[in-house]
Amino acid sequence: MRYRVRVKKEYQQRDHGASHTLFGDLTVEAESPAAAEAAVRDLMAGQSGCVLQTVDPRIE
Repeated sequence: MRYRVRVKKEYQQRDHGASHTLFGDLTVEAESPAAAEAAVRDLMAGQSGCVLQTVDPRIE
C-alpha cells in the first residue's frame, strides 16, 4: 500500500540568519502506516531540523 508522509524541514539561512521552514510530502510504499513512518524516519536519520509531521492513512 502507499501512504503519504508529510515532513517538515527547518533551517537557518547562513547569509542573513533568517529561519525558513519547508514542507514536503513523500509517497511511501509499505505494509502499514507504522512501517511507512519507520521508513521515513530511517531516511531522515542524520538530517538536522527534519521532523515527521503526519502519516496519511489514505492510500494514494
